[in-house]
Amino acid sequence: MTLKQQVPSSQIVAGILGMSSRTLQRKLDEEGICYKDILTELRLELAFYYLKHTNLTVDAIACQLGYAEARSFYRRFKHWTGRAAGFYRAKPTSLI
Repeated sequence: MTLKQQVPSSQIVAGILGMSSRTLQRKLDEEGICYKDILTELRLELAFYYLKHTNLTVDAIACQLGYAEARSFYRRFKHWTGRAAGFYRAKPTSLI
């Protein structure tokens, strides 16, 4: 399963980990984090990876991360980082 196919719910993740969703929630609470925060962090890390290491368009990256609309990703990325996603695109090295 990828984020593009379906953003996994905490219930799905708990099942993959072989525990109930309540047990997963309890373990996350013990760590002081919530599932939504983990999902946000994953999306941000993947966004940086795709921007720096692939030739995917920002629209394609939004799709890979499970956003139905690219503009939702644009707004969210700018909220997370304070900059537009294109700013983080790897710059080709100059030929000297």
